[in-house]
Amino acid sequence: MTNWILSLVFVLSSLSTFSNVTSEEDFLKKSVTTLASKSFAGRRPGTPGGEKATQYLIDTIRSFNLKDTPEFKNFKQEFTVFTGMKKNGANLLTFNKTDTVNFEPTAFSLSGSLQNTDIVFVGFGITIPESDPTLKYDDYKNIDVKGKVVVILSGDPGTGNPNSLFRSAEYFSYRSIHYKLNNAMIHGAAGALVIQDPISLPNPTKAP
Repeated sequence: MTNWILSLVFVLSSLSTFSNVTSEEDFLKKSVTTLASKSFAGRRPGTPGGEKATQYLIDTIRSFNLKDTPEFKNFKQEFTVFTGMKKNGANLLTFNKTDTVNFEPTAFSLSGSLQNTDIVFVGFGITIPESDPTLKYDDYKNIDVKGKVVVILSGDPGTGNPNSLFRSAEYFSYRSIHYKLNNAMIHGAAGALVIQDPISLPNPTKAP
């Protein structure tokens, strides 16, 4: 069950004290059962199931004889939900004015120009604070990346080593691309290129 459904059910539960439902428990059970039923088809924003869920919630609120406001006209407030992106043509990266390769932007990439921007290699792009009691590691140590494009390896230094501290639950998240890009931004990088760590490839000698 999604958090927004839980939040709305909580609001409706609070309002149920003003209605004629048998009990708050019955109200919650009915709301959750209805919204989680197959007839709402997942309730994804912009889909018929999502519209049906919205109307169900509006009808429920109206049953409490409440009035809408200018900010919530007809008990709705519009907002933007990012559900995906589509490329407009090919994405190309050119080095030395002649060498061109394809690349894929992440879903949270921004548009912009990085022409004539310096490139710096920062290993796995991981920074573990000095305050960490067990593992101290910083790929950015003594490297100035402000305003530059950083090249980051996928994965972490523990690739292939089952006994590495990076296999522990508290350090495993450092391998995520979202962390690596956020860490690059914190260090002032203008952009980032994430490349596959050769060690993680089945046959690194034949990697393109």
